[in-house]
Amino acid sequence: MNDTNKVTDAHNTMCARQNGRAVLNDVIHRLRQKADDLEKLANMLPAQPTPEQDQALWNIACDLERR
Repeated sequence: MNDTNKVTDAHNTMCARQNGRAVLNDVIHRLRQKADDLEKLANMLPAQPTPEQDQALWNIACDLERR
């Protein structure tokens, strides 16, 4: 591959990817959507879960935090 092709390939790669700010904005958008979904789910849960339900919710919440 000659130098001209290398420069052209590098330019095409740079043009094809998002800039850092756009990537951060996408991550923020996904996290806000996830938070909204989790809040909706939390609002649907019983106010006083049984011990079994609470244990299951605890396990799920801890697993979500690890991701």
